[in-house]
Amino acid sequence: MVSLGFIGFGEAAYFLSEGLREEGLEKIFVFDVLLSARSKGQLYNQVIERVKKTGAVVRQSPAELADVADILVLAVPAQFTESAAGEFIPYLKAGQLLVDVTTAAPEVKKQLGEDCSSGKIMFADSPMLGPLIVDRHKVPIITCGSGAQRWHDEMIPFGMNIEVIEGSPGTATQIKLARSIFTKGFEALLVETFMFARKCGVESIVMDSIGKTLNKATFEQSANRYMASDLFHAARKAHEMNDAIDIMRSMGMTPMVGEGVVARMQYIADLDCGAKLKGIRPQSLREICAAWEDCGAI
Repeated sequence: MVSLGFIGFGEAAYFLSEGLREEGLEKIFVFDVLLSARSKGQLYNQVIERVKKTGAVVRQSPAELADVADILVLAVPAQFTESAAGEFIPYLKAGQLLVDVTTAAPEVKKQLGEDCSSGKIMFADSPMLGPLIVDRHKVPIITCGSGAQRWHDEMIPFGMNIEVIEGSPGTATQIKLARSIFTKGFEALLVETFMFARKCGVESIVMDSIGKTLNKATFEQSANRYMASDLFHAARKAHEMNDAIDIMRSMGMTPMVGEGVVARMQYIADLDCGAKLKGIRPQSLREICAAWEDCGAI
């Protein structure tokens, strides 16, 4: 049976381990710098509690963890990705697999892939695309790199949801970050929209109205329609947004998202995309991307 070693035992490693243990994975090891810290504070106690709940076996050094794990999963905060990997890579042997599930930048993942390849160590850039608290080990993961297929093949039998994609290390993380622009932006948009609606006393009506509009089509259909419309009607929409922003300010609200929306729409309006496209409205994502390039938007 494959043995898994977690570098860092925070929320990501804990929820993955908890689910994998239930699926029958027996060999789960962990190294966390908090466990060797001299001051045993709240974070230390939290890690200890997680270790007890999952039955993971603690190793005292990078060398010890590398000695017992077939696959090492880098699960530290993004700002520590490079330094943590740097401590472990010297102890990894040819054929071992280092999996990076952190949110470090694509450039960092690319460099780690190169560092591993020089020692014939397999590497997988493997960002997670869903809520760990809800999905645990079944959280959607996309992965690329020299060790991506092995990561998939070893862990699918334990219920993990891993999709192998083409591309060098960093590609999977670029996909995650592009998704994050939408998911985090959508979250912020919802918050600002319904704060405003609540101030107006119409939150339930607005929820129902938006729901009816969005439920008429698939996400892809709606996305293409909105993006194509933006190419031709950005100026008018920016004017309408400014009116909404004025009302928000009069109610004592700060239109953080609204101001960004106006800036984005005004940028497209100033490019005069509608005229450059000669009134021909793109229909697909491919055509919309080509229109942005033709207009100088990207």
